[in-house]
Amino acid sequence: MGEAALAKIVEGVRAEAGDGWEKDPTILRGRNATRAEHGLPPVGERPKPPTDPAPGKRPLWRRLLGG
Repeated sequence: MGEAALAKIVEGVRAEAGDGWEKDPTILRGRNATRAEHGLPPVGERPKPPTDPAPGKRPLWRRLLGG
């Protein structure tokens, strides 16, 4: 998504929710839900380090492709 498209979204949200939209609890819940769908941490939190697969269990792509 380009910068211009993001700017239009921000302006639309600001027009509907006001200048404090970034800290509005309803909007934060929605943003965090969207981030969770994409495997991202909630707004303001650091990403968690990747977890290693269970010992002895190969990743799915290796099991499917025989790698």
